[in-house]
Amino acid sequence: MHPTSAKRFLFLQYETALGTAVNSTPVFTALRKSRPDALIAVACSGIPFELLKENPSIDVIYQTPHPLQGFLATFKYFVRHRREFSLGYDYVVLDSGNNRFLYSLLAWLSGVRRRVGFVHSKNLLHEAMTYDRSLSIIANNLRLVQHFTDLPQLEEPKMFFSKSDLEWVRTFLHEHNINPNRPILAFQTQTSGGQPNQWYEDRFAAVSDAAMEQREAQSIFIGSKAEAARVNSLLGRLRHRGISAVGETNLSRLAALLSQCDLLVTLDTGTMHVGRTVGVPMVVIAPASNPTFQWLPRDDLRYLILIRDQIECARCQRNFCSHRSCMDQIAVSEVVEAIKKQLNDFPPSPKMRKSRASQRLVDCNSNPTVIFAQAVTRDGDAS
Repeated sequence: MHPTSAKRFLFLQYETALGTAVNSTPVFTALRKSRPDALIAVACSGIPFELLKENPSIDVIYQTPHPLQGFLATFKYFVRHRREFSLGYDYVVLDSGNNRFLYSLLAWLSGVRRRVGFVHSKNLLHEAMTYDRSLSIIANNLRLVQHFTDLPQLEEPKMFFSKSDLEWVRTFLHEHNINPNRPILAFQTQTSGGQPNQWYEDRFAAVSDAAMEQREAQSIFIGSKAEAARVNSLLGRLRHRGISAVGETNLSRLAALLSQCDLLVTLDTGTMHVGRTVGVPMVVIAPASNPTFQWLPRDDLRYLILIRDQIECARCQRNFCSHRSCMDQIAVSEVVEAIKKQLNDFPPSPKMRKSRASQRLVDCNSNPTVIFAQAVTRDGDAS
């Protein structure tokens, strides 16, 4: 079968990093636009499932066991569904975030007649393209769509949420006495990754206080449960009130919450990518360890990136840094001025919050059909 004749696609999505998973979403938007009549399905687990379960560009989601947590259970799932996969799809697709031999083994096990992805030292693909390191993660992933159709336009990442997610956010804001007529700022002050992209607790506290004093901004601090102790320590430094939403949101609620904020002040971490999916203006405090085009949302005025990429050790691509020079050189005053600029250029308003929410709010009737995995027993078998 020629790739341009394919109409039924099965994607395998098992990313464990939130940013990588978010950067896979433009593929589904582009493919749906290029092939409105296509059947688009995803086999996934964990973060990708939570990310994609509301995505209207996807028709079917197979929630499988995660191969990195229990390969035997995942293996048996694919064996059990082999006939359905082999007869139901023309291509099985692996994007750049799923470029592992283990996943190409699952693609082979699916029985789908053609397998496409990126070149790997050990893979089982029929059609493998070379990853272009001069392009962004998103642009590389969109080359997979180009394999099947005309060159797609560059698409932004997108996340979607339900009415219940948005109602939770409204209740949260009401319970914490958030005034809709004053600026609402979200802060992501912690990172869970290994790269040297942490900033400083006292500087974040100073930025939050300055935003309150200069613009009467209301600060909401977000993060995972594992980050609660560090965020609480930061909250204790504030002269003005800060609100914690740490550990209270899943991915869809996080997207809904960010859509109802006027500005996200964030490190280069997963939350930044979620903010991008809902179009909330941002100030990004970024390390210089990687080229900006790879991960950061450049060339969009909504996203102001503060980075010291002219220093001697820029693009070191290290997973550990003892001095964090590139982060140390970003001063409180610079972040405060960036916040001022973004709030002036993108004035806070209930109207803009409503607009952002309406673009990502989905009706339950448009959600993908989810085929849930069977329960997994203690020995890793599927029951």
